[in-house]
Amino acid sequence: MAGDGLLILRGEEVAELLAQREAEIVETVRRAYRVHAAGQSSLPHSTFVRFPNDEVNRIIALPAFLGDGFGLAGVKWISSFPGNVQRGHNRATAVLVLNSTRTGEPEAIVEASIISAKRTAASAAAAAVALLAGSGSPSSVGLIGTGVINFEVARFLRAVLPGLGRFRLFDLDAERAGRCAAALRGELGADEVEIAPDAAAVLAGSPLVSIGTTAIRPYIEDLSPCPPGAVVLHISLRDLAPGAILAADNVVDDIDHVCRAETSIHLAEKLAGSRGFIRGTLADILDDRMPARGDPGQVTVFSPFGLGVLDLALGKLVLEAARAAGKGIYIEGFQPRPGGAARSGVGASPPPPLNRAPDREESAGDRSPRQKAGVRHLLSVRDLGTDDLLRLIEDSLAIARGEWSARRPLAGKVVGLYFRKTSTRTRTAFGVGAMKLGASTIAYGPNDLQINTGETVSDTARVLTNFLDILVVRTNEALQEMKELSAQNHMSVVNAMSDNEHPSQAIADLVALEEALGRLAGVHLLFLGEGNNTAASLALAAARIAGMRVTLVTPEGYGLPAQDLEDARRLAAQHGAAVEQHHDMSRLPAGVDAVYTTRWLTMGVSKADADWLSRFRPYAVTPEVMRRVSKPSGTILLHDLPAMRGYEVTDDVLDGPQSIAFRQAFHKLTSAMAILAWCGEPAEDR
Repeated sequence: MAGDGLLILRGEEVAELLAQREAEIVETVRRAYRVHAAGQSSLPHSTFVRFPNDEVNRIIALPAFLGDGFGLAGVKWISSFPGNVQRGHNRATAVLVLNSTRTGEPEAIVEASIISAKRTAASAAAAAVALLAGSGSPSSVGLIGTGVINFEVARFLRAVLPGLGRFRLFDLDAERAGRCAAALRGELGADEVEIAPDAAAVLAGSPLVSIGTTAIRPYIEDLSPCPPGAVVLHISLRDLAPGAILAADNVVDDIDHVCRAETSIHLAEKLAGSRGFIRGTLADILDDRMPARGDPGQVTVFSPFGLGVLDLALGKLVLEAARAAGKGIYIEGFQPRPGGAARSGVGASPPPPLNRAPDREESAGDRSPRQKAGVRHLLSVRDLGTDDLLRLIEDSLAIARGEWSARRPLAGKVVGLYFRKTSTRTRTAFGVGAMKLGASTIAYGPNDLQINTGETVSDTARVLTNFLDILVVRTNEALQEMKELSAQNHMSVVNAMSDNEHPSQAIADLVALEEALGRLAGVHLLFLGEGNNTAASLALAAARIAGMRVTLVTPEGYGLPAQDLEDARRLAAQHGAAVEQHHDMSRLPAGVDAVYTTRWLTMGVSKADADWLSRFRPYAVTPEVMRRVSKPSGTILLHDLPAMRGYEVTDDVLDGPQSIAFRQAFHKLTSAMAILAWCGEPAEDR
């Protein structure tokens, strides 16, 4: 096969290649879990494409890399449209793109709904065997939901649990339950099949239960009907109420991945304020780092998020089998040949080297603005396009997950830190972040530069461009000084806080929100207190996130500046978001996802109004305020820190389970690293 070709495999070919291989597939899934747990994988969070005013339908992208003998990267693109069943279509459709890890080129496009079903079923079967070890093989299993996935689970359980012959079923659709019962008897040779009147009857009558439905919110309030020591395979992830989860022994496939996207585990985390109720992962049991069961009499729930590495593992199995059997359609010449356009005389000239010598007409000691066209500055959130903002958020999350641990995009570069005002988090974040990215740093205090003795800002910038690649600046003034520093085209300038904006804080805030809530679209954020630089940047950034809503409730006379509020509302209208502001604490919205507050003495500067404190007191975030605005499933608190405890927020709220303020502070580092890498990115790589 030529290196520029592509193999395409249809669904019927995939089904044929995987038929009668249940035991091998389960072992492949076990191995993939172990490789992933050993760190030989890359697994970004899946991305959900949802539609306005539609809670049910979605399309999901699951990118991944799996090493250690698998050696594949790729992405699965899977849709879930439950209404398709009534239309005579499949509920789920999927395609898997497999890429070479040597060249990055796509090697195959594979119909993946069958792979999805079988890797999900194999995961459930592997968990059942591991969790039931020492308990003997059960003779019966309960199925709540009787669609394709749970039928595959039944097939795989029959393959790995000898003696399993009796099935108890429940489905809201009685006809579908009847069809499943017939298939269990006919195709799988079940000894006995019973259709139960409700889910509780299935739970009560089965030591092993698989839940595979299309539920979008919990409906099983507790697992008390289950016999002692029962195992529940919670395949569809959103069926169990948080209380049921918290009362159970919990094992998952990947703790970080399953605690998002409003899964039952995610809701339980928000209710509990931590992930301590999760005992560990299936790989911990497979690798003997953890016993199969905690309390033998407790119900154990296995909640698998469905990892993209499993799709790659089965994709590898299918690809090898297809090549051996000569299956599929092979398209020669799918990739354009390297340099094809250039050979025809149409190609563009290659970019100049990054570290070229100065042009003849410019002095080596006085770089011309022409030397580095397209330099990036971040002075205001307004400088960012929506794609840039979303990229910075995603890069920050990737850094938080450890995916950049080996990257040094700023190697050989120098970052200056010019802080004219005090800073704990921001200065440390940019300094540490620059070093982690491979850069050297030099720090300037408020009195270190000759600006203090009369040198102009523009002359200072002209000099610093000879030495620095990026200058991070914090000032107590408006943006004018930073604009003068950035009026050259070699050195990037980053606003680490000015009088009117704090863009790096806004990015850190959105990163913290997405990490905690699993999404930004549809999030309602309540901001209480002064409409200061933090509030302005946050409103301008959130206004670019489709479906996000920000409500600012501020003291009269201390709201967002008129221009900032106007710009935020205009951006929100363009992007399908909402930004609103009022001053009435009696009109607090109910059921918000997050509450945000910040220090009332912005940058430590007191107010001109001598009576300002009495006007601010009603806007403090107290336990009562949190109760008034919180959702039943939980509401989180953000604070950019430092906090003036007892003023804008009480100790019990800031230190309570709803607070993510100190995790939010960590994201000052991840966002600083993402911003620095974005600024330092060569123009030709953008």
